[in-house]
Amino acid sequence: MPANGKRSALMIAGGDDAGGDGDGEVVEAAAVDTDDVDESNRGGDSTDPVADRKELRAWYAFDWANSAYATVVVGGYLPLLLQALALEHAGFPDMCPNLITNTTMILQAFPNSTSQFAYLDFVRKGISSCADTCVNGLCEGKPDRPESCLLADGRTEFNLRVNFLGSHLDPTSYASLFISFSVIFQTIAYICLGTLGDYGPLRKKLLMLTSTLGAASCILCITATSDVWWLGGVFLIVSNVLYGLCIALANAWLPLLADNHYEVVAESDPVARTVLKLKKLGEISAYGFAAGYVGGVILLILTIPVSFLVVSSAAYRVNVAAAGVWWFIFSLYTFKHLKSRPGPPLPPGQSYIGLSLRRTWDTLRKVRRLPTTFIFLVIWFFLSDGMFLVSSVGALFANTEVDWGCINKTLGIAVTLLLVPIMAGFGNWIMNRAVNTFNWAHRNVVIFHAFFTLLLPLYGFIGFGVSEFGLQRGWEMWILAVIFGFNIGSFQSYARSTFARLIPTGLESQFFSFYEITDRGSSWIGPLVVAVLQLSTGNIRNAFFYIAAMLLFPGIALCFVDIEKGARAAHEFVDNEGDDVSNDTSDQLLLQPISDPTPHHQA
Repeated sequence: MPANGKRSALMIAGGDDAGGDGDGEVVEAAAVDTDDVDESNRGGDSTDPVADRKELRAWYAFDWANSAYATVVVGGYLPLLLQALALEHAGFPDMCPNLITNTTMILQAFPNSTSQFAYLDFVRKGISSCADTCVNGLCEGKPDRPESCLLADGRTEFNLRVNFLGSHLDPTSYASLFISFSVIFQTIAYICLGTLGDYGPLRKKLLMLTSTLGAASCILCITATSDVWWLGGVFLIVSNVLYGLCIALANAWLPLLADNHYEVVAESDPVARTVLKLKKLGEISAYGFAAGYVGGVILLILTIPVSFLVVSSAAYRVNVAAAGVWWFIFSLYTFKHLKSRPGPPLPPGQSYIGLSLRRTWDTLRKVRRLPTTFIFLVIWFFLSDGMFLVSSVGALFANTEVDWGCINKTLGIAVTLLLVPIMAGFGNWIMNRAVNTFNWAHRNVVIFHAFFTLLLPLYGFIGFGVSEFGLQRGWEMWILAVIFGFNIGSFQSYARSTFARLIPTGLESQFFSFYEITDRGSSWIGPLVVAVLQLSTGNIRNAFFYIAAMLLFPGIALCFVDIEKGARAAHEFVDNEGDDVSNDTSDQLLLQPISDPTPHHQA
């Protein structure tokens, strides 16, 4: 065995399969020294250490750890925390002019009441609670929704506002605006620093730094209160930027783990090794997605008791902080067992930012020379924004506009958030079976999901005219979560595989990096539109018009995209470019759909 202690591809390091103490004990029947592997035939740098099972588990553990952020924080409770803190700072519900503290009046209307508060509301849109709580315009308790915060006449809406940098913002506009800001900064960081994971010796240290600081920014959300209500917005921006960077850094390990996978290294036949490497590339990626999916769902389940026992803003703080703790603790295993695997040095005279910008511009030039690929990316730019907005607006909408009746609102929202990834996993499984059984074109699956999701804003339009349904009640939000969850996972997966057919062979990594930029690059538009609509009209329901447009028109446009023609053009592009196209076959896994049931968009 060599001095550095590297073990062979067939050595089982730790875990149940090892039959030892989990610290890399050798199973004699399967163990060989690294010297027994023909290093000259390895697919990659022969000095790279073998990726053993412990390192693979470390990479999976990172998905398990950080998916808590995508699922629980930015895709769940942190935007709700921003909204709730802004509402409290604006005086809701204690400063609502229609709030009554006259106990004599309260007892006359509600003789058996123990509440010290009531409020006037002559325009309430019906009662969905277990028992009648309003008598002749006087309702028991405090206003339960911002629309119930009225002037003293009980008829005119009281405008709740917070002063942010001299501008008076509606609390929902503030939350939506900072979602937009966080995505803008994340996209800029991704474009400017995308090469951090590709070059230099600091890859692992940067991964540890961005992950630790990202987790810390989530934990610090516990300090955000109505007195420092703006602090939540700062933590949203910081955490989202750090999350995006650590994901980009972690993805740099994927081709390296496949190149140096213990089974790949042990394969002596070059052709068989290449085939096996591609298989392991897809397998490792899929296992990572699965680990992240399961981790996110488990943490969401663990937040439900907190949501049931603690009032809304405090519950949101605790759940966001818990996700930060989860992220940090489970990342420790990754930090310990993931090998550094430094990249090559930067080219002479280049900087990380300059090289990243040049690579993005170079990819854009190539994409412009492929009309079908370019059109698909333009369509995806808007279509992905529409799908993402259903998730981000849905949570804010449920927090302020929906009457939860007998259901604890915080608990109801927690269940809504949980239903989305569960149904995403189920929807992915169903659609994969359907595609394989009926040989459906992947483009048509994307179109199907866009039009199916379109039903949600169309149903929301009903709420403009009636008060009993049309996304007015809590149980309707659960139906929305089921439908949206069923669509989102498969939608992302098959959009990715459709785009893969439009990529010239050898440019997979470059084009998919640009695909991610397109995906992230549109995610700020929808929340910004929502912020403007809410501020100008006072009704977040108007966002349904934008969502419907972003699903309908790009969906129709996608019907006219000839994927076969685009695939032929991509193939001809390789023939015409010749040496300008590098044969990066390690990224061929991207030609197959990889199930990602979590709506990462994340932000």
